[in-house]
Amino acid sequence: MPVRKEDAHRALELLEDYHTRLTKAQDRPLKTAIERVIRIFKSRLFQALLDIQEFYESTLLDENKTSQEKTLETLRIASKWEREQPFTYSHSKPEQQNNTVEEEDLPPPPPEISQTR
Repeated sequence: MPVRKEDAHRALELLEDYHTRLTKAQDRPLKTAIERVIRIFKSRLFQALLDIQEFYESTLLDENKTSQEKTLETLRIASKWEREQPFTYSHSKPEQQNNTVEEEDLPPPPPEISQTR
């Protein structure tokens, strides 16, 4: 099922709404983590929109390119975007994905854990 522009906007609205409902002190680490997700999502979404616009103008609207050239360039860009998959989300743990997680990528521990160390 294709994702529509309205669906992406709605998902972002839901995330931002959830974020605003986090008001307790113990919610601060989660709120900070969600802020980071929102910021990354908006940045990557904006970059994707720029990439699409550039591709559209430089490839599809170029009257000097043949249909075959446009097809090849379209397949190349599709393959590139499939490899990058910037919005893929997995429920598996980072060690199961063979990714290393840098310490600065982790949110601070909840207050009750910090106080016991």
